[in-house]
Amino acid sequence: MSHETHTVDTSTDTTRRGFRLAAYAVCVKNGRVLLARHASGTWSLPGGGVEHAEDPFHAVIREVAEETGHVDPVPIGGLIEH
Repeated sequence: MSHETHTVDTSTDTTRRGFRLAAYAVCVKNGRVLLARHASGTWSLPGGGVEHAEDPFHAVIREVAEETGHVDPVPIGGLIEH
């Protein structure tokens, strides 16, 4: 499965301990965006928390693999920080 666009969103999620770095993928193929459905029934971009000392690019690839089962290497197209 190949994707046309891959971006990494490195967001900071507020937790009780302060801020948590997170990385999310925006995967687009044929005009369709990949979303992950959680056990709670909510939908989101595949992604999640960045581990201590983990590069956000590696984190988003790991998170996409964990949440979708897609493990083939994919190009990362850009970084969005906010």
